[in-house]
Amino acid sequence: MRLNHQAAEDNHQQVIQQMQQMQQTQQQMQQTQQQMQQVQQQMQLELHQVRTDITTSNQVTEYNTIARLQNSGLSRSDGQLTALRAYATNADVPGFPLTPAALSTMSGPALDRVLAALSLPTTGRTADKKSRLSVYIGLGDA
Repeated sequence: MRLNHQAAEDNHQQVIQQMQQMQQTQQQMQQTQQQMQQVQQQMQLELHQVRTDITTSNQVTEYNTIARLQNSGLSRSDGQLTALRAYATNADVPGFPLTPAALSTMSGPALDRVLAALSLPTTGRTADKKSRLSVYIGLGDA
């Protein structure tokens, strides 16, 4: 009888240990599920940002293409240029020259800021920079 009681007690302890292990496994699974949900939320945010960036880039590209076309039709040096937009902000490039004549008198630092906003190289002589900007905005080689 005592042997039977001991076997029952051992069996009871094994059941308790198995239940504890099952609870630990369940807690680990819940933690893993929470982590997966967090990763999914982060991925959704990043995907939304990528979509926004692509949309903005497409809008800027389309706008700048039209602006270049308009600028290419200017026949006078005092004609109003259509400002290009910066890819990073989708806003007019700060310091963009108002006219072809204004472009021809731009200084090195001002020229560098406009080139950088358009993701163009800022290397070379001032004349090279002016030429680079002139071609890029649709005026042709200065």
